[in-house]
Amino acid sequence: MLHSGEFSGSVEQFLTLVVKLQVGSEQQQLLSDTCSAFASACNWINENVNPRLTNRNSIQAVCYQDVKDRFGLTANHVVRACGRVAASGF
Repeated sequence: MLHSGEFSGSVEQFLTLVVKLQVGSEQQQLLSDTCSAFASACNWINENVNPRLTNRNSIQAVCYQDVKDRFGLTANHVVRACGRVAASGF
């Protein structure tokens, strides 16, 4: 039996870890290039996919290969870009 003020559901706790990567200049450039390509891919998806598509899977179904070829991203980055656009609600 619950009493006033008690909670009987499970609570998820999320922890965030902030780290600073120590990379060489070549790796730094690769990371920067990847971030730029990811941002460009998100913008391209947002501008070129039917705005009625709001589910990441439906967005991915119509643009995955185009985005992968156009921006040279890995499969994981393309999937995450589709998810980012879907989550943005635009």
